[in-house]
Amino acid sequence: VVIYTSRDVIKTEDLTNDLSKSTNISNSLVSIVKQLSIRPSFIIAKGGITSSDVATKGLGIKKAEVIGQITKGVPVWLTGEEAKYNNMPYVIFPGNVGEVDTLMEVYKLNS
Repeated sequence: VVIYTSRDVIKTEDLTNDLSKSTNISNSLVSIVKQLSIRPSFIIAKGGITSSDVATKGLGIKKAEVIGQITKGVPVWLTGEEAKYNNMPYVIFPGNVGEVDTLMEVYKLNS
């Protein structure tokens, strides 16, 4: 299953409204992760704040082992025992890293 949002940043004149939209999107993704009932083989989260929220709020990660980089600038964690899915690869894909197809390449490497 792939859940994603548009790469386009929707900006208005109201910065508070923009932040609220971003927070709502992140909270929705966290909610989906919390409701997963089948253990995924891995999770890739893209974007700094989103990755952090999915890790801590969605998966309950408090401790993880950094096992390396799957590609330049993209670390992979192995989730800790306390996480919803322990010992699972969690790929943190920063929003400003890679080319247009790098995310797909990372997905294929995990599949």
